[in-house]
Amino acid sequence: MSKALFILAFAASAILIAVPEPVPQFPIASQRLTSSFGEYRNDHFHNGIDVGGDQLPVHAMYPGEIVFYYDDVEDPTKMITGTGNTVVLEHTNKVRTYYYHISSGSIQKKIARLTTNDVLALTGNTGRSGGAHLHLTVEDMDQNKAVDPLTLLPPIRDTVRPRIDGLYVKTDLKLQPLRNNFLIKNRGEMKFFLKAYDKTENGYQTGLRRVRMYIDGQIVRDYDFSFLVKKKQEYCVAPGYPFDEVFGVDPYFYRGGTFTPTKYKHTFSAEVEDFFSNTTSYSATVVFRK
Repeated sequence: MSKALFILAFAASAILIAVPEPVPQFPIASQRLTSSFGEYRNDHFHNGIDVGGDQLPVHAMYPGEIVFYYDDVEDPTKMITGTGNTVVLEHTNKVRTYYYHISSGSIQKKIARLTTNDVLALTGNTGRSGGAHLHLTVEDMDQNKAVDPLTLLPPIRDTVRPRIDGLYVKTDLKLQPLRNNFLIKNRGEMKFFLKAYDKTENGYQTGLRRVRMYIDGQIVRDYDFSFLVKKKQEYCVAPGYPFDEVFGVDPYFYRGGTFTPTKYKHTFSAEVEDFFSNTTSYSATVVFRK
């Protein structure tokens, strides 16, 4: 093969080689996770993660272009939304990242296209915020979903297993805890609940990555909080549960659907997993009588 033909063949083969995806970078130096993805927020799911820190440089998670920003110093008469000062970056493959609660006047506006080395702003406490932190959301516009940033970013160390506080059924407006050989004098329809949450190494109480609930070994709910799918302008937990079908009476009560006893004993169980794949399980066999 001539040298010219070899060069042409090499160039043609190089075109077929996929360009590697950029490695995501944690946007701030702090990794103090204060809220996790998919948590309870009164009437909606938390569509990102919160990382604590004040006046810390914020970097782009991926190289990208600023497509939107809001800085209250440019228009102090405008009412700030719950997200506070905001920067939105667009990346390859129709991915956007959102950075909320940014410090006033800190957003850099001279460079539209940023690398992960560029500082785009500083963390702050603007908007509806209980303390200085960065809220980070990752949106896959092509698939119409929000993705847990922790599934993409370098892992945060977590050796603490999630906690299950109990399994419950609700009968006649009464929430009853389930324990082995516990007697419930009711054979009518009731609702099944689980109370569970995670604890970070910094002591923050957060939500869970995966929740599975069972009755007699048969799975009745399987919530996957690694992403949220948007349906009719509302985020749903995979495989498609809206907010009101997931959470119960408080932020850490998960719904297991309705249940009617069909025999003398039934076994209720649950397994939960945090973002670092630590797991905890619990089971109780309960007696039912009329």
